[in-house]
Amino acid sequence: VKIGDIVLTNDFTLPKRYELPLFGACLIDSEKEKENAEVGSVDYYEGDYVHENDFNNLYGSGRSYKSIEVKSGEKKKITVYLTPNYYYYNNNYTELLERYKGYDSVVIYEKKERKSSNYPYSYRDYVSCYNLNEEDIKDSIKIQLTP
Repeated sequence: VKIGDIVLTNDFTLPKRYELPLFGACLIDSEKEKENAEVGSVDYYEGDYVHENDFNNLYGSGRSYKSIEVKSGEKKKITVYLTPNYYYYNNNYTELLERYKGYDSVVIYEKKERKSSNYPYSYRDYVSCYNLNEEDIKDSIKIQLTP
């Protein structure tokens, strides 16, 4: 599912490197009756998305390092897609609708390290679909689903 495009522009005389964040996608029930459900990852492509073994995937969901270099004076268009988890490819559409009908939004959140006051030196807490708090959701892109 195409989410949008990012245009990277380099107005400098030297090549410039851009670091793209790692994002995830999560189904949310605003009434909190259902647990959050991880639905996929956000991937970056140069060109159109083609679901084949040899598609032109710049940076896939399995890689956490998303760095793009743009030459001096050039622009580069990066297309952003939501890639569903493998589970959704191999199930019946009607069963998926029934299983996930209580969710009212998809949240695109940044998978980043969260500072932990409990263990400031040794423990790292990372934002995931299952530990999103209100601040994480506020900082995310929220897509309302129709009933």
